[in-house]
Amino acid sequence: MLSKKKTLVIGGVGLWQEVGVQKWCEAFGEVSGMRRMSNGDIHVTFKKAKVADTVCRVQARVFIEDIGSVQLSWFEGK
Repeated sequence: MLSKKKTLVIGGVGLWQEVGVQKWCEAFGEVSGMRRMSNGDIHVTFKKAKVADTVCRVQARVFIEDIGSVQLSWFEGK
């Protein structure tokens, strides 16, 4: 049985900082999609489900170089 796709949700990222977020995410694995939502959060999907599972296990504040402190969470499905 296939698991539902997980989407990483990154909150607290300023405008124009998407490139830094993408570079940080790509350090874990290939990113298949990234988009900023109307509430300012960035939704990131990874090409491989295993990478998404690994990154999405963290639900906390993390520090991304050149960006600062951001909030991580995730959801399954569309």
